[in-house]
Amino acid sequence: MHPMKKILYESRFLSIAFDEANAMLILHWQEQIMDVEEFEVEVHQIGEAALAHRPLRLLGNAQLLQFTMSPDIQQWHDTTIIPMYKAAGVVRLAIVVSEDIFSQVSIEQTLESENAQSAFLTEYFDSDESAEKWLLSHQ
Repeated sequence: MHPMKKILYESRFLSIAFDEANAMLILHWQEQIMDVEEFEVEVHQIGEAALAHRPLRLLGNAQLLQFTMSPDIQQWHDTTIIPMYKAAGVVRLAIVVSEDIFSQVSIEQTLESENAQSAFLTEYFDSDESAEKWLLSHQ
């Protein structure tokens, strides 16, 4: 499906790939328990990858994510990570929803911030395929 996909980063928590042909950053969270510091390190890697590769689209597969963002983490994401996405030029963010309801609600709360909503369009999907179709349907 992604012949031009280049792996940029891999840890036990997260893989980040770049599909240059479609200007798309692709994230896959792994089924691992993380603490706050580990989560911040991983999310910062996404921001750095976005700044380095300037994707228009971001596909985040959070199906296995088992981390609930507290209000403090949501605030940190809003003031630290969203500006990185803005600076990189991300215009669309597709999230494949977490099977963990608490993780999913915290993702939605984080991306409902005024800062995030003014930066890019966000939609939620149940598969990579449907998320990618939406991302690529608006060039």
